[in-house]
Amino acid sequence: MFPSTQIPGYDFIHTLGAGSESLVFRARERTTGEHVAIKVSHEHENASREAAVGLAVRHPHLVHVRAAQIAEQPNFVVMELLSGVSLRCVMHQRYALPIRLALRVTRQLTEALVAMHRAGFVHGDVKPENVQWVDAKNVVLIDLGLARRCEINSEKNECIFGTADYLAPECCFGSSQASDRSDIFSLGVMLFEMLTGGLPYSSGTANEVIRSHRAQAPTDLRKYPGEWPWRLVRLLHRMLAYRPCDRPAATLLVQELMELEIVAKHESPRTAVRGHS
Repeated sequence: MFPSTQIPGYDFIHTLGAGSESLVFRARERTTGEHVAIKVSHEHENASREAAVGLAVRHPHLVHVRAAQIAEQPNFVVMELLSGVSLRCVMHQRYALPIRLALRVTRQLTEALVAMHRAGFVHGDVKPENVQWVDAKNVVLIDLGLARRCEINSEKNECIFGTADYLAPECCFGSSQASDRSDIFSLGVMLFEMLTGGLPYSSGTANEVIRSHRAQAPTDLRKYPGEWPWRLVRLLHRMLAYRPCDRPAATLLVQELMELEIVAKHESPRTAVRGHS
């Protein structure tokens, strides 16, 4: 189903995806003939955030926003059309990834977060569904609809935005508490999941998961089968630290991940074990 109002300069081809707040279409740009993705948003605020971040920040591992319209209806964002599938699809197929591959994915995403954080933005919803597996060597962080400014808002806000399984503890008390270190926590949850096929906290309803993030310590990586380098165990522990100030900044995290990648390159790859310990 295409938008009732046509967007000048583009021919819609087909629907790529649909959510509660937006529709994404494949379209052709008439002047260049190039195919793009157009997200038409039902929520002005989401489109505004996505446009603000996407037009301000450029990075090879962050989705490229080419144009946007937020001043009038329809609200839409024009983005590069990415090939591949979501990281979630890859994880469903493979269950768990080899250490070196998981580290590379995490490092590329952290590099994108460095660019966002330096520009003053928090992504706010880092999770496998928001990572596009373009090819065997590259991933791209997508969906900037929940991005916001890095500064913690002193105004009390009880609303919680994000996905419960990847939500940092401070964000469980309201999204006004989100900071750049909240993205690092979410990335730590995702790295844990890529390595083990499981999550570091108890599962359940969204409220139950939020309570566990507030009150429980994350599962130790060493409880899962495999030979885990002690530096990797320690790094995950820091990424999943309860206090934001105890988590590494994205710039430091990139360096540590690169060093771990080099070490993993010279070690025999771990065979993923199907099933939880």
